[in-house]
Amino acid sequence: MTILFYIILGLVAGAIAKLILPGKQGGGIIATIILGIIGALVGGLIGNLIVQGKLSFALSGNWFISLITAVVGAIIVLLIYGAVQRRRA
Repeated sequence: MTILFYIILGLVAGAIAKLILPGKQGGGIIATIILGIIGALVGGLIGNLIVQGKLSFALSGNWFISLITAVVGAIIVLLIYGAVQRRRA
C-alpha cells in the first residue's frame, strides 16, 4: 500500500515540482508524472533516512510531510534530469 501511496503522491508532487521549477526539462506531462513518481520515492527514501536512520519508503507521519518530501525529491529528480538533457544537447 505504501508504494501505491507514493505513486499517487508522485503524480501530485510532479505537478507541484514542475510549477516550482518551470523550464525546459522536456518530456511533457507524461515525463513529469514519471519523474514525480520517481521523485516521491527518492524523497520518501531520503526523508526516512534522515528521520528514522534507515532506508524504506514509508515515512512515519502525516500526509503533508510526505507531500513535502515527495516534492523535494521530485525537484531533485527534475534538476538531475534537466542537467542530463542539457549535456546531451
